[in-house]
Amino acid sequence: MDQAGQLHFIGIEHYDEFPDAVLFWVDISNPPLEIQKAAKNIDGQDYRAAGYGMCIFYERAGNCFDIVTDTDLDTGDSRNIFYIDRDGNKHWFQLDISKEFSAQIFAACGKAAIAEMKSLPCGKEKKSLKKGNTLYER
Repeated sequence: MDQAGQLHFIGIEHYDEFPDAVLFWVDISNPPLEIQKAAKNIDGQDYRAAGYGMCIFYERAGNCFDIVTDTDLDTGDSRNIFYIDRDGNKHWFQLDISKEFSAQIFAACGKAAIAEMKSLPCGKEKKSLKKGNTLYER
């Protein structure tokens, strides 16, 4: 059994390609218990343990990655992971992400950028990647 709060990278769910950047939407699991409880309060019996994710920004010119944050307009707080509820809405939460976990995700996105992005015309979107696809790592 996983230790509570030990984040796990599941894989790249999809990406959106732009002329100068790529947004990767990644699946993660096992956030801290307080985030899991908040998500359970949102969805009740429809709670999905596999409903967590992050958004990663890749800038082509600088060849650099960053974690995308959502800013709460009421508080100004930045939030960097999300839970997708039963209706498909994202609920954002703040979590301190370790350098090791960030590096793991950035490495997977980098492999995907090198392996797959060169041949795609800009503006294309790949969705719902399946196991066995080069972009999906388990």
